[in-house]
Amino acid sequence: SEERALFELGAMKAKKRKEARKKGSTVDGKAKIDRRAEQLMSDAFPLLHMPSLADPEAILMSSTTMQNSLIAQPQVRNLSNRIFGGFLMRRAFELAFANAYSFGGEWPQMLEVDNITF
Repeated sequence: SEERALFELGAMKAKKRKEARKKGSTVDGKAKIDRRAEQLMSDAFPLLHMPSLADPEAILMSSTTMQNSLIAQPQVRNLSNRIFGGFLMRRAFELAFANAYSFGGEWPQMLEVDNITF
């Protein structure tokens, strides 16, 4: 089934990440991330320093933030009186979805979730 295939794909990606960490082959990954960061900064330069000359469709990431606050009711707390991680993950997903929809203008599709540490 489709779920089984997605599960196996996720397991394969996790295995590759673990192997890469063991080998210490993150140098290529870091170089790729650095190149992408440099590209994003050069794309943002006109918007930061010369807004009148920038692309009218461009938005700085700092302008796309959203917040929400809520009171954690007892049903979302565990025995240690802390909020369940799954509840936090769901709220974070919902906020990310709303932000992507607001600024992207289209129904966003979740591709993957990175590791979450509490």
